[in-house]
Amino acid sequence: QGVGLNDALENVRKNIKEAQSVEATSSAETLVLKLPSLDLSGNVIANIFDLALYTKEGNKLRYRFLPDSQSARKSQDLLLTGNVNNVLFQYFDAVGLPVSPAQAVNVKLSLSLRQRAGNGFETNIATTEARLRND
Repeated sequence: QGVGLNDALENVRKNIKEAQSVEATSSAETLVLKLPSLDLSGNVIANIFDLALYTKEGNKLRYRFLPDSQSARKSQDLLLTGNVNNVLFQYFDAVGLPVSPAQAVNVKLSLSLRQRAGNGFETNIATTEARLRND
């Protein structure tokens, strides 16, 4: 099932704020962030990067963290949330105009969850937006 909607959004927001850039392979349903690698003391390793990958897989939002071999960070593969109806990553420049992922300074995530509630369905929609650390 994964974590709750707010925790999923917070995970994405935190990594966007730490990211150096968005990879060009990102799309409306996939976000690939390039984060500075850290050594064992927590210091940034110059010109070495880890990847944070968010992708919609069926009705799930999955998070994978892929550290560089020189990074002290650990790899992760987590189901952030289930019951995903829609995921939309949008990419913007410094003045809020839409741009390609590789040119993004701000990233916005809109996440819609749909689950059975009694005899019907309940839909929860939430968004988060954050600015990359280096713009």
